[in-house]
Amino acid sequence: MAELKRHERWTENIVSGLIVCIVWAGFVYLAYKASSWYWPVFYGAIPAGVALLCCFGFILVKRIPAPRGITSSKNIESCVRAWLDNHRIAVKNDPDKDLHFRFRITLDSGKSLTVLRSKTEFPEYVQIITDLGIRGEDQKLLDQFTDQEKTQAILEIQLELARAKVGYSGLMMPPENFFLFRRVPIFPGLSEFIFIAMVSDIEAAMNLVGIVFLKARLKAEERRGAANAIALPSTSDTPKPALPLT
Repeated sequence: MAELKRHERWTENIVSGLIVCIVWAGFVYLAYKASSWYWPVFYGAIPAGVALLCCFGFILVKRIPAPRGITSSKNIESCVRAWLDNHRIAVKNDPDKDLHFRFRITLDSGKSLTVLRSKTEFPEYVQIITDLGIRGEDQKLLDQFTDQEKTQAILEIQLELARAKVGYSGLMMPPENFFLFRRVPIFPGLSEFIFIAMVSDIEAAMNLVGIVFLKARLKAEERRGAANAIALPSTSDTPKPALPLT
């Protein structure tokens, strides 16, 4: 598409150049022949030239890309909402008196995250948080692990999160208050690309934690000699792109 537009621009420039050359050659010819049409054509060409310049100026202004809005603390909420909407991410507004804004979002993979900006804690950052805590009846899954297996699983999760450069808290046994988070600084260069990339980093880190936990369960099942079927995770953390209609 870009190549086609570039081709069209080159065609327009060549045609415009040919028109100017033809008009200039006509003036030179009339002057050389001392034609009585020279001065009427000359004075008539002045308003035509002004109109042509106005047209070129209008086309040039239309081709100038619209200035990108500068991200700031005043418009960060609307920017974040627009970025999420652009990627068709399900958003639920969940306001709180201690927060500038809080969005509960659901990614295409079904994973849930929270995007917020606090009034007191890191107010110059947008925080992306996900809750991976194991509570209630789910804690029974941990009973099949030995203490050594639990420690090994925690160490592997810490290693993977360090590689992913994602923050976390509450990673202990039992992991009732286990959270992953990223803090996105609010600065003029913050763009949709940077923000969505950080959301994707959290999603990828959630997959890493799930894979480590699944591997630990497989080892525990093997040790116990159990043959319970464990569902494998999806082969992709993003949905298949929609193909164009034929």
